[in-house]
Amino acid sequence: MLRRSKRISEQMERNNLSNQVSVKKSRFNEELKKKELEALKNKLKIAQGNLSDSKNKLNYELRLKEILKKKLEESERAFGAANTVATEAKTMLGNYTKLTENQKQIIADMEGKMEDFKNQSKFNEALNREKATAESYKKKWVNMMNRAKNGEDENGPFPWKHCESCDEPYGDTDIRIPRVLVCGHTICTECAGKLMMNNNSIRCPVDRQSTKTENGRADELPKNFVLLNV
Repeated sequence: MLRRSKRISEQMERNNLSNQVSVKKSRFNEELKKKELEALKNKLKIAQGNLSDSKNKLNYELRLKEILKKKLEESERAFGAANTVATEAKTMLGNYTKLTENQKQIIADMEGKMEDFKNQSKFNEALNREKATAESYKKKWVNMMNRAKNGEDENGPFPWKHCESCDEPYGDTDIRIPRVLVCGHTICTECAGKLMMNNNSIRCPVDRQSTKTENGRADELPKNFVLLNV
């Protein structure tokens, strides 16, 4: 009887011990699950933080790209404006150069006239040239008036066959040969010689542009073969 009671008692102790182990094991498993869950939560927070950082970095790169794009567009516009300014400056420089050349020619002509006025003999020569020019204009005007009175055209039937200075017809003789000036107008050799100044240049009687010669001779000017052959 005592043995049986002892066995029952031992069995109960083993059962209690087993129950205690089961309870501890269950508690341990719960604690482990809680720790694992907490670790997963921490990892999730870290992942969310990394995702937020990546998103912010991406937004920053997009904004930076947009800023760089605007800067590039501004640079292209500035470069285009600079090219336009450079082209305009080049054009202005070309115009200024042409203007300067014309001014130099005018100054040279004025200096030539001043040289003529330095002594009485040269002054008289210059005065005679101006008188000859005025006389040629007067003669031309009288011829025009006579033609008008006679019912003719202003310069006759073929005005281009007459000198634009003295209004006399061109011909094959030396003094009547038509000579072309740089401005495109044509005068006879005789008038070209009369209009020659001391600086070896001729001032056109029509538009007052100067034509430079090397040796101050009227026969250096090119002939107008078109007028000679008509």
